[in-house]
Amino acid sequence: MVFEDYLQEQQRQRVVAKQNTKAPASLSPLSSLSSPPSSSSSSSSPPPSGCISTLAKYGHYIKKLPSHLQLMNCYNQNNRFPVPAMQLTELDFLSHFTKRCPFARVQYLHLDNMDLESNELLMTLVELYLPRTHDLHIQTNGNGCPSVFIAGRKDKSHPPIERWILKHLLNRCSSTLESLTLDVSVVETEHRKNDWIGEYEEHDDDDNEKDLETKWVLEDLKLLSCIDRSNSQEFWSWLWRRCSRLRSLEVCSSSNIIHSLTEGMLAYMPDLTEIHLGWRFLEYRRFTEREIVSLLSGSRKGWRVVRLKESLEMRGPLSKAALAAHFPTLEELEINGKNGLSPKDLIAILSSCPKLRSLIVTDSNPPLCLPATTFADRDPDTGELRAWACEESLKVLRVMISEDTTVSQTQMLPEAEYRVREVHEQ
Repeated sequence: MVFEDYLQEQQRQRVVAKQNTKAPASLSPLSSLSSPPSSSSSSSSPPPSGCISTLAKYGHYIKKLPSHLQLMNCYNQNNRFPVPAMQLTELDFLSHFTKRCPFARVQYLHLDNMDLESNELLMTLVELYLPRTHDLHIQTNGNGCPSVFIAGRKDKSHPPIERWILKHLLNRCSSTLESLTLDVSVVETEHRKNDWIGEYEEHDDDDNEKDLETKWVLEDLKLLSCIDRSNSQEFWSWLWRRCSRLRSLEVCSSSNIIHSLTEGMLAYMPDLTEIHLGWRFLEYRRFTEREIVSLLSGSRKGWRVVRLKESLEMRGPLSKAALAAHFPTLEELEINGKNGLSPKDLIAILSSCPKLRSLIVTDSNPPLCLPATTFADRDPDTGELRAWACEESLKVLRVMISEDTTVSQTQMLPEAEYRVREVHEQ
């Protein structure tokens, strides 16, 4: 379909060139594709109605664009289609299709090392795709598994991205961007290999606060494995200032940007109420207890949703106390893996979270269970059962109930509950 439309466009340009003796002898193959075809256009006349291609007819109705990789696959599968006189390159193919769909959006755009290495492809994606993108994923750290950062050592398999290039890519996004995922190692500018975007570097910091509020509606930020190998870490403070509407944050790996992030959470993210910590991969540096405490203390309004992944370990009293500080606002808690929590901690959560709607415990080995004899909350003074704080709000409880327990565990439970509540009240 794209090839057919491309050929018809070439034929139309040749007809126009013959009709207009003042027109240049040859025209750029994409010069007339900056806007969708219109019957009211005075600069050119469309081909007869019977010759209008499907893409030319209905391109302006398309609301969602496929990924650029899918389009490239279509190009490779159909490149045997004869294109007389002028060869249709991959970039021409991509440009031709996207410019026929002026109102379409890009639901998901993934940029990796191969995209960043090609100046021409990256330029096309920046101009045509980024302003329409709702969910952007920039990945230079391998195949999705967070990398281990060793100070002073550059891993060739995980090439870094220059700070100003990353800033420019994000600056080209529009108000359609809702979700951003970064898996990158950031360095200072070493050399300007992408000269075509060099002219934008000096304007990257010209945005004032009012522009940021109107341009960015980013609500979801995922930091898979982000490392800063520069001296200033200036990029991250630049990014945090653009997250004023952020509601959900995912941090998978501990790195040297945690301190900057926790400061940015309190300074620039007033609506942040959902946090995901940890990752399913375990073979890399985990969060320290101090980092966990800092991240859990980064919500002004209190966390409503907390998801703890396999790699996160809350073994110290400070990290558990940091979580307990959000019991009054906590609505959803998901624990993947044991994470250093005990059955006593689960009872404390059920006993102290009045708004809790969902508690899910999965994939722990050994399994994190609630003993059957201590499943209900006991009054520490009378020993009688009493209602959980979340009895009226709780809708989902997914946890294993164990019948194997001892008398000593049952006797210790009320005292353990009291200690958790005491930490929470402080």
